Amino acid sequence: MEQSSLVIAMNYEQQKQYEDLYKEIETSIERAKNRIQQCKEDLRSAKTVRKNRREYDSLAKVLCDHPERDETLEKYTKLKATLERLENLNEEYDRKIQLRKTQFHLFLVALKGLQKIVEDDDLSSNIEDLVPVQSSKSIHEDESLKRDTT
Repeated sequence: MEQSSLVIAMNYEQQKQYEDLYKEIETSIERAKNRIQQCKEDLRSAKTVRKNRREYDSLAKVLCDHPERDETLEKYTKLKATLERLENLNEEYDRKIQLRKTQFHLFLVALKGLQKIVEDDDLSSNIEDLVPVQSSKSIHEDESLKRDTT
């Protein structure tokens, strides 16, 4: 009986060891599940960080390609001043062109007037050339007729 009680005690002890081992394995499995879950969350977080870093790097590259705001504002100010100067210059040239048009128009009017005077002179000289020259006798007669009538 002693032997059977020893076997029973040993079986009971072995069963207790197996139960402890089972609990330890279950605890290990739970820890592994928790660790896996934590690793999944870390992986998601790492993917998000990596994605954000890529976006940041691409935006930083684009920003590095463009000049700084101060430089851009300075260029804008210079271009605006240049544009204003060119617009003023354009207005000045427009005024000069308008003045030249007016002067040219007056010149053409004066030229036409001079042409008319020259044509009238030519016409009157042509008429004088066409009128026959009177003899000196007829001129004297004309003069005497004029005196007699007075």
